[in-house]
Amino acid sequence: MKSLTVRLEARQARALAEVSRETGRPVSAIVREALEIALVLAPETIAVRAGHVRGRLRLPARRAGWQASLRARNVRT
Repeated sequence: MKSLTVRLEARQARALAEVSRETGRPVSAIVREALEIALVLAPETIAVRAGHVRGRLRLPARRAGWQASLRARNVRT
């Protein structure tokens, strides 16, 4: 296993120590779990959580006046 040094802000260090104390787990195990969630599981999670709304948004087709006049003058359309 590779080791890594990380600099934490004081509030982060306090929160990490508190979680370690409450759960009885070593700080390194908590950090490894957090990294696993952030790097491996989180990218899939957002797709899973938001996948059911994909393509559901229907907006009325509305063109601004300048867009319509530009399209009317465009000979390629």
